[in-house]
Amino acid sequence: MTGALFLVGAPGAPLIALARELERDVSFRALLPWNVPAALAELRSGTRVRAIVWRGLESAEPQWIEPALRAFGPTMIEYLAARERAQHGSGFETLVFAHVDHGERFGVLLEHFPDARFIELLRDGRIPAQGRVQRDTTGVARERAGLAWAREWYRHVAPVRARASGLAERLLVVREDRLLARPAEELARIFRWLGRDEPTTWLGAKPTARAPLSGAALDGFSACREACALLEELGYPAQPIGDGVVRDAELAAVAARGLVAERHFDAARHLLDRVLHAGPEPHALAALGTLEAARGDVEAACAAWRASTEFGELAPEAWVELFARPERPETLALAPRARWSNEPAIRRAFARWLTARGLDREAAEIVARVEHTSW
Repeated sequence: MTGALFLVGAPGAPLIALARELERDVSFRALLPWNVPAALAELRSGTRVRAIVWRGLESAEPQWIEPALRAFGPTMIEYLAARERAQHGSGFETLVFAHVDHGERFGVLLEHFPDARFIELLRDGRIPAQGRVQRDTTGVARERAGLAWAREWYRHVAPVRARASGLAERLLVVREDRLLARPAEELARIFRWLGRDEPTTWLGAKPTARAPLSGAALDGFSACREACALLEELGYPAQPIGDGVVRDAELAAVAARGLVAERHFDAARHLLDRVLHAGPEPHALAALGTLEAARGDVEAACAAWRASTEFGELAPEAWVELFARPERPETLALAPRARWSNEPAIRRAFARWLTARGLDREAAEIVARVEHTSW
């Protein structure tokens, strides 16, 4: 049996460089840049299309597809190994796969490759991948870029962290700061973990240090509280909410929702009060509704969401929350406006509201103008 080793990490992690170093040992063969979860997704999609052709549009999804895909995982490894041996000669025992999407789709890898091993390359999320945050943009643009990067980093790291405790000896964690400081020492540790002879030095292109976020970009990152909480969980220094968050209502609303998810209700209320002190603002009001709902005060929550909708469609989440409560009288007044909304999320919520109030599903699609879409 050919083994499978997956290298995982957020964008910017030196996955390819490490894969090339592993190939110095004849036991490893790197297949780059093979996106294994994407290949399985394509296979799943094609199989579903064929099943529809065979069984008709109205048929239920066949139950055999997922078990077949799980069984196919090890077979795929053996097929790829046979192809590599035919083209390049035998000698290797393990195929190495390195792709940035492996972290985000980590659950797929665990499900389809139950005997695989994993190396996770960890980097402080406040050090962005190249090109994610441009330095020659405005403060607002840098704030948005910092927030977008925080969410991207979290998407790639959180799935691995959520399952790490159950992997025991199948997962090795390598911190990039240590790899940068002592590349040969860390590489030797990796080879020891793999049961191979230790190399004396790192021969290929070494990972390079990048500047951490600062200023407006760091403020944007700090608004993503789930990413900041994960940083602390990983042992990195805590990241408080930046001063710029209070000056930007959209960032404040994002941060407040994160605090609510962590059940830091008082901190969320304090942040929103600081924003709303200057006057009503749709994003802050929508987040205030989320806070009041989490506290169990439905009347206060609906009042905040209703106030947010008075600003139009600037905060679609307020509309979505209200339409999720079809019994509320406020939704009747919003319905005519929602039907002609330019925001797809609002029209989808309106369609769900129509069906909850008894309208036929197909008729709801027509009325809400969401035909042929998932709502």
